Amino acid sequence: MACTEDEGRNHRYLNKPPAPAVRATVPASAPVPEPAIGSVPSARIMSVRNTSTGTPASLEEVGEPLEILVMVSRGRATPDSRPARVELALSGPKDTVLAVPVSPAVPLVVALPFHVAIGAPGGLTPGRYEARARIVGEGAGILAESVPLPIVVRP
Repeated sequence: MACTEDEGRNHRYLNKPPAPAVRATVPASAPVPEPAIGSVPSARIMSVRNTSTGTPASLEEVGEPLEILVMVSRGRATPDSRPARVELALSGPKDTVLAVPVSPAVPLVVALPFHVAIGAPGGLTPGRYEARARIVGEGAGILAESVPLPIVVRP
């Protein structure tokens, strides 16, 4: 006996359909708060600006000198009786490290602008770079380093 189209539409299930699977609810973990600046050694790149205009620079098409503002902290546990230095490390076609010494009398948190030349003699050549801010303690090595910031210098 052939099944007609209407009989196919009127088909009834003899058993109930399976119940949907219930997923166990997992409470969301509370976000871990970021330590306050100055409480632990830290290094951050705060801004990248065009030196000539002071406007934010495009990181994908750098064609003029930059001012990169770096903020670092020794942290409370690091003795302030020892000198340290703040570095801006640029790795790429022409590796460059700009450094400023920090005397022991400097407070816990320091913000420093670094001026980066582009294309001029001694400046960055075209290519892709990664900029990192860091604080280096005397005899202690790198106390803190920022996440890398990609910068592309155009030809």
